[in-house]
Amino acid sequence: MSRAAGLFVLLPLLGCGRARFDDTPDAKLETAASGYRGLCGFDHLTVIDNGLTIDDSVGAMLSSTLSAGCHDAPASRTVSQDGAGILDPATNRPLMAADDLVVIGGGDGPNRAIAYLLKADTPVTWSGSSPATFVERATGRTIAMGSTSTSHDYALVMVVSEPIGGTKVLSAAGMQVNGTLAAGYWFANQIAPSIATDLDAWTLVEWTNADADPAPSAGDTFAVLGTGR
Repeated sequence: MSRAAGLFVLLPLLGCGRARFDDTPDAKLETAASGYRGLCGFDHLTVIDNGLTIDDSVGAMLSSTLSAGCHDAPASRTVSQDGAGILDPATNRPLMAADDLVVIGGGDGPNRAIAYLLKADTPVTWSGSSPATFVERATGRTIAMGSTSTSHDYALVMVVSEPIGGTKVLSAAGMQVNGTLAAGYWFANQIAPSIATDLDAWTLVEWTNADADPAPSAGDTFAVLGTGR
C-alpha cells in the first residue's frame, strides 16, 4: 500500500474547480503503466456506455475531467458497449488500441467489459453486493468487507491493464448507484488534483452520507481503505 489509509471529509475544490493534470510537455511520454499519472499519456479516449443514466454520466464526467485537465487533451468519443468492434463478441474483451484509453462508469453487472476484466485483470476483485468483499489480487489480502446501502458504499477507482491487446481502462464504480457516484466524485476531487505525480493504480474508499444531500457531496465522510500500484 503506497498511500496511508485515512479519514477525509471532502472540501470543495479551490478556485474555478478545474484540475490541471499535467502541464508539462512530457505528459505524452508517460504510459498508462504508471497508474493515474499515465492517464494523460493517451492520444485517444473512448467512453463505453451501458445505457444506464448514472453509469454513463460518471463515464462522461471522467472523460470531461481528463480532457479539461490534460496538457494535450485526447480525441474523445462515446460508444455503446453493444456497438460493433467495441467488445469481443465471444468474450467481451475490450478491443480498443493501446493508445486509446477506455473509460467506464459502473461495475461488472451492467458493464460487460468490466465483467471480463474482473476474471483475471483487475488489481482488486470483489464479490457480493451487500455484504461486499474486496480483495487485492496480487496478495490475496482482504481489503474490506461490509454491507452497502443508499447511504453507505464502497467506491473503487482503478486503472486496469488488459494484457492481450494492451488496452488500458479507467474504471469508477460502487456496489450501488451512490457508490458509483462516490467513485466519480473521489476521482474528480482527490485523485485529479495530484494526478501528475500519482503512481497509484487503484483506490478503494468507504463512503458514508453525512448531510442532507443523499448523493455523494463535500459534507460526507470518505475513508481510504487501500491503494496500490
